[in-house]
Amino acid sequence: MCKPIIIPEAVMKEAPRLPGQAVDDILDALSSPEKSMISVKGRISKVYLPTNKNDVMLKDISGKIKVAVWDKMVGTLDKGHLVELSKCRVKLFQAEKKLTTTSATTAVLFTSEDPQFDVSEVELNEDEPHQSMVDMPSGTIEAIFDVDPYLSCPKASCNNTKLTTVQEDADEVLKMLCKSCKGIFRGGASNSYMRATVLLVTGSEQKKVTLFSPQIKKLFESRGLDSKIEWDKMKMITKFMDVIPIEIKYSLRNNTVSKLVCKRICQ
Repeated sequence: MCKPIIIPEAVMKEAPRLPGQAVDDILDALSSPEKSMISVKGRISKVYLPTNKNDVMLKDISGKIKVAVWDKMVGTLDKGHLVELSKCRVKLFQAEKKLTTTSATTAVLFTSEDPQFDVSEVELNEDEPHQSMVDMPSGTIEAIFDVDPYLSCPKASCNNTKLTTVQEDADEVLKMLCKSCKGIFRGGASNSYMRATVLLVTGSEQKKVTLFSPQIKKLFESRGLDSKIEWDKMKMITKFMDVIPIEIKYSLRNNTVSKLVCKRICQ
């Protein structure tokens, strides 16, 4: 009987990969030879403005790498997505390793509880371009349409995804399910979060925009109000009525206020 051949780990690491072979993590992708073709998984932490291509930043706990997305894939990937990109080409640009999609590349979204992909909200936002307050547009929040206080996933990688109530059996205790990570949580272990839809007036333009807890907190605290989330929607709407109209400087992403600055009134 033939004895098994044992290949040293160091030799395995140096051995050339098959075209499109999956790497272990992003650090491994950064170590891959130029012009090699690999498949890689990660969480998208930034989406750059699309032109004829669409650059995205892919992250995991080992590092990050920029990916140039071409052709039909432009505009299909969003910040926060967990994605596996197959058959990407490794390129070297200005002494920096990057990836580019090819005609054979596919993008598959997935969910995972693997700590490898636990990228915190702070890390997701650290790649956002800095915009000074002077450069931010101004507007006035003049009306409140709706508020939605809810329980959100406590995992940082899920970015406060709204939990849904599930009950498989009539006698079973209600559970809170995160559709992103598929985790099951009790109410006491979840985060309290809120979404509000408001009217933003900028010059002659009016638009409905969405605010989430961090921006709502800034609005209330600028007027000396308690920023605690109330589960009674009418109480929250009344609190909004106490602060509007209010002038703000802001940044928008897909009709969501991602950054907000407002003057604090001395009490």
